[in-house]
Amino acid sequence: MSIIFERLTHIYDASLTTSQVALHEVDLEVMDGTFSAIIGETGSGKTTLVQHINALLIPNEGCVKVDEFVVTKKKKENKNLKMLRKKVGVVFQFPEYQLFEETILKDIIFGPKNFGMNEADAIEKAKEVIQLVGLDESYLEKNPFNLSGGQKRRIAIAGILAADPDILVLDEPTAGLDPQGAKEMMTLFTTLNKDHNKTIIMVTHDMEHVFHYCDHVVFMKDGKVDKNCSTKQFFEDIEYLKSMDVKLPFIIETKELLRKKGIVIEEYVETIEELVNRIQNEVKKHG
Repeated sequence: MSIIFERLTHIYDASLTTSQVALHEVDLEVMDGTFSAIIGETGSGKTTLVQHINALLIPNEGCVKVDEFVVTKKKKENKNLKMLRKKVGVVFQFPEYQLFEETILKDIIFGPKNFGMNEADAIEKAKEVIQLVGLDESYLEKNPFNLSGGQKRRIAIAGILAADPDILVLDEPTAGLDPQGAKEMMTLFTTLNKDHNKTIIMVTHDMEHVFHYCDHVVFMKDGKVDKNCSTKQFFEDIEYLKSMDVKLPFIIETKELLRKKGIVIEEYVETIEELVNRIQNEVKKHG
């Protein structure tokens, strides 16, 4: 099941003189099972794009297709949006702000019950997803407002996972977290992608996360898709990255610095260990 955008156009305040074209005839396909990054400068249309996937925003022109669901500007054609929103879970920036119940259990089961699951099954699901996000069942009776920021975010994500979406849309999911918390969060999303077959679409400015965790990159510019390729292809195109003022991940930046010093590492390197080995090999070659 892929997600297909066809000539998708979105205009904010379309009927006003202050109207702004946020997306212009976007054609894009996100393949099932991928971990894709949507990147680009602020205002390039990233968040606007992903908010169409579960009809939080409705197109002015064009459409979005998600499995059997089609979202268009014609409201009569946008059928069964509730089930679409069950299929597509959206993790907003700072999702912990959406917590509102007096216990974590009540917060987690709110979504599944809203989608028609009975309370007993919702409770069992809560026990399952609380462990999936790295916490244990003892948390279920706690007040979510007494937790740390990172724990609150895990609880908010557990509430989304409890509805068992096939697709997770993440909007700057590590914003405000310390490096360790961010790493744990990205590891969680990788587990959901690899071990639980969730398609992940992540809006982010963090190129380290794109480089290390994502397998596909969509670069947005001025409301259009400027580049759509594998992560490997994206970071190998150094001239393009420089022209778009993309911050280079540490490993790519180090390879560039070495190249300027005359040490050329042709192979695509993903880890520090690989980079060190390649440097040692090049040093041995040149005595």
